[in-house]
Amino acid sequence: MDLLQLKYFCHAASTLNFSQTAQFFFVPPSNISQCIKRLENELQIPLFIRSSNRVRLSPQGELFYKGIQKALNLIDSTTEAVKTSVSERSVHIAISLHRQYVMRIIDSFRAKYPDVEILCSRPHDPAASFSFDGYDIIIDGHAYNEPEYERELLAHNKIILFAPKNMLCADSITPEVLERQTFISHPFGSYMYSNTQRLCRDMKISPVILTQEDYSIYFIPRCIEEKRGIAFAPIKTGWAVHMAEYLDAFDVGEYYQDIYLYSRKDTFSPYIMTLKSSIIEQYRKTRLEGNDLKRPLHKIISTPMTQAEHLPKNK
Repeated sequence: MDLLQLKYFCHAASTLNFSQTAQFFFVPPSNISQCIKRLENELQIPLFIRSSNRVRLSPQGELFYKGIQKALNLIDSTTEAVKTSVSERSVHIAISLHRQYVMRIIDSFRAKYPDVEILCSRPHDPAASFSFDGYDIIIDGHAYNEPEYERELLAHNKIILFAPKNMLCADSITPEVLERQTFISHPFGSYMYSNTQRLCRDMKISPVILTQEDYSIYFIPRCIEEKRGIAFAPIKTGWAVHMAEYLDAFDVGEYYQDIYLYSRKDTFSPYIMTLKSSIIEQYRKTRLEGNDLKRPLHKIISTPMTQAEHLPKNK
């Protein structure tokens, strides 16, 4: 059976008049009769009960008509949505974390689709939920259950403690030692700031946190290089990977920063779906490449984090 054949059937089922259906589609009445006969032969059921002067649907025909009409309506609405989505050349994305990394993916997308407008937003406080309304794609570190959005886990990154080389000794690290340290972080409202607060709270210390007002990819590595402090960050954080030879890394327990991608379930936009696929593909590629990442992790054996409850995953 084909689409036109089903359209012939549905029109004939609604009018119960093959001649009217033939007039509607500008074909001879014999075409409608032959088409429906072929459909009945294929299904091996009678769709119409024919008499000398009229036709009516059989019980099987009524059931078939209801289902096929719903399917045709869905095809029509989907087709219209796709046509509309192609004319609407914009994607609104909210990026709560990994902004620099995601922006590089967006830049590659823009190079391929220069006519598509990309609107980027950054929620100010990752500890607070925000409205999903208006966003096509969201990159966030919380596991929300939004019925209108699909959620995809992009990364599950272990949080560790980084310090300039030989600045700390694993065997002598205690809450008292860490209390005297300065923690380097992105500004208040960032995930790095939030994670630093949580980890220090678990260790029952009041951290001194050094930040600057604006985000900068150079601020933290510069502070680390100048030995101005230590930092909690995922093991595969960009600056930590590039500065590996200048850093010591300390395992502080089973604590992770998850990263999720949310996208609207009802979208038909090829631009939104393409950008979403590009982000997911790039994260998966990075995760596979990251399997070969070798970094010695010093176990901190004298802090409460290995003696008491570990922090829960950041959800």
